[in-house]
Amino acid sequence: MKRILFVLLLTAGCDKPAEEASPQTSAQNQTSAQTASQTTLQIEVQTGKNTQGLGAGTEEQAALLLTAKADFLADNWDAAQVVFEKLATTGPISGPQVTAMIALAEIYKSKNETAKASALYMDLLARAPDIAEVQFIAGRSLAENGETTKGIAAYEKAIALDSNYLQAFVELGGLYVKAGRTEDANKTFLLYEQRIYTMAKVLEDKKADPSYKLEILEIFSFVKDDRANQAIIGALVDPAPEVRERAVTLTEENFLGDAVDIIRRLSIEDPDTRVRLAARAAIDRLDGASKEGSQPTFVKSEGELGKGE
Repeated sequence: MKRILFVLLLTAGCDKPAEEASPQTSAQNQTSAQTASQTTLQIEVQTGKNTQGLGAGTEEQAALLLTAKADFLADNWDAAQVVFEKLATTGPISGPQVTAMIALAEIYKSKNETAKASALYMDLLARAPDIAEVQFIAGRSLAENGETTKGIAAYEKAIALDSNYLQAFVELGGLYVKAGRTEDANKTFLLYEQRIYTMAKVLEDKKADPSYKLEILEIFSFVKDDRANQAIIGALVDPAPEVRERAVTLTEENFLGDAVDIIRRLSIEDPDTRVRLAARAAIDRLDGASKEGSQPTFVKSEGELGKGE
């Protein structure tokens, strides 16, 4: 699984410290987070999930993150690296600092400085062991370095901290297979499928809480699974406009060509302006991709379980 850095940069520590955040700022951050999933960057991180459970950090940390983000989005990666490196060593441990360390490690990896990236991940693991996202990226780094046993332990901890961390199930199962632990692998993959099925059923329930459906859509945005994709397509006709709008975005991101006709109809007939606009933008981009030779299709789960990307 790979997710763009934009969500992480916007949702982790970009506000003022929590005690100073205003309602207006919170509303603006919510809008930014919704826009984030529609933006493409040139560098990706292992996890796009929010670093929940950490504080907002100091004013200095927040300011450094905003500066680094501006450089990063302008493709000034060298300048961003300098600021991220400073933020990574500026205490206390916080959302902005974890974000900086994850981004910095990815910059190192993009420059083939893998040893520096691995060291940074291990430092982060030591400093924030109770954050599921940290355990996940550390587990992936350990697995990539051939440390299967330690990688398994990190993935197991990630799942213990967040039982809905679906990609951790996939990669943990893969490491179990590599370690010859077939029974554990089968149990892990079964749990993964059960969680996908349960969440999909909630997403397909017209009476379920829209806010919960949005949470499920975010979870589904991090996995490649045909059952999840089918539920995303079903959400295109959900009663709640915010759910339909998010489903349109995910349908485009996952390039689910079977849903193009539904999105075309939404772009014309949906009663909500935001949904119509999102659908029109998605159709334009999907049509453009088709003209360039891409083939819209479901992203199947077969062959994905048991191995990372």
